[in-house]
Amino acid sequence: MHAPALRLCSRLLLAAAVVAGCGGGPPPAPNVVLISIDSLRPDHLGVYGYDRDTSPHLDALAKSSVVFERAWSTSSWTLPPHVSLLSGLHSNAHGVTRWKRRIPAALPLLPELLAARGYRSAAVVSGMLLHRRYGFDRGWVDYRDDLVGPHVAMHSLVSSELVHARALEQLDRLGSGPFLLFLHYFDVHYDYAPPPPWDRHFDPGYAGALSGADFARSTLFQRDLSPRDLEHLEALYDGEIRWVDHWLGRLFAELERRGLAESTLVLVLADHGDEFYDHGRLGHAKNLYDSTLRIPLIVRFPGGRHGGRRIAAPVSLVDVAPTILRAAGLEVPASWPGRDLARAFTRAGLPDAPILADLNTTNRRRKILLGDWTAIFSFRPGQRAPSRRELYDLATDARELDDRARAHPQRLDELWRRHQVEHRRSLEIAARFRSERVQPDPEFDRELRALGYL
Repeated sequence: MHAPALRLCSRLLLAAAVVAGCGGGPPPAPNVVLISIDSLRPDHLGVYGYDRDTSPHLDALAKSSVVFERAWSTSSWTLPPHVSLLSGLHSNAHGVTRWKRRIPAALPLLPELLAARGYRSAAVVSGMLLHRRYGFDRGWVDYRDDLVGPHVAMHSLVSSELVHARALEQLDRLGSGPFLLFLHYFDVHYDYAPPPPWDRHFDPGYAGALSGADFARSTLFQRDLSPRDLEHLEALYDGEIRWVDHWLGRLFAELERRGLAESTLVLVLADHGDEFYDHGRLGHAKNLYDSTLRIPLIVRFPGGRHGGRRIAAPVSLVDVAPTILRAAGLEVPASWPGRDLARAFTRAGLPDAPILADLNTTNRRRKILLGDWTAIFSFRPGQRAPSRRELYDLATDARELDDRARAHPQRLDELWRRHQVEHRRSLEIAARFRSERVQPDPEFDRELRALGYL
């Protein structure tokens, strides 16, 4: 065999992806760029029908991508969904449902699994709940969480430009691939304080006192805002989206410049959304309605394959890791509930699956979606049976304002039984891993409290 062919064969014969020779080997593994934008609602993006120009670069990416129109997170605050994203498990299965929990050491994460195909993985994160104290740093060549700290916890530092700079450093380090680059952008998360010109771009005529700063602690946000102030608050939120979109545009251009765009699987998503009095609250981590659970999910397959398609079937954050593993030519762990999203383009189509979410605050809440019907079950401390049961038909009530529990008790019972089955499966998986707690850190906890999480 000539030297060039030998070099090609050696690149394909990667650890644990054992093949008999170059002729029978798997196709080249794609690079993967996984982007999480904290607190981003899909209905504030042009590609999802928003009338403000908040996302020109994401909208452009979507033209050669697959847009999943009905994607859901696994919870309404940052920590559990990101563990789901990287572990492929629902929250009650991975067990990281409270801020004092960390990822069990025996639970394999996506970068560790990709290493079996020769992937080198790197990450840049900018939110406190992705700090390495929670166990996120396993399996990476470099896990950059130096943007996380007291100076950014109050959102006093605009971080997207710094995330971008570190992303370029990681691309230099990772080389031509195959690689996984995970980027977490925090700026859309409150405080809503976008830099100029985006602080006034979407509401230049506002003359009120609302600034969007110190969101979690300000008494201003503990009472109802006037309609005019609420309008301005959403304009500030939109300014944050436009600011992050600017840096995403720079990233996409850099992938093109380096000749990586066509060989890279790009996934853009969020961990949760934010509420603007959709159900009487502001922010997130307070309920499981779709205003905080619905997320964008835009997937650009290598070479723009399947580009321009829109998928209406419900999908979940737990479907992301299986999609990445299968694109890399690896098997999906049998215990994972998620699906390879590329199956949507096969003759059989994407198999049906329940969409699950939970919120383990003082009063636990769990949600299940089957088809167009969704149910929310609320539990008081120490109770195993729900104290409140809600039922919504998303086909006619997308904002979940008309509780149909009394009108359709059989449908509600069906969803409760299915929820119980799925919950037991999650608990069986959770029993395989020893629960772990983060090390006490009073200063870190004070900063979390300032963000409104504790």
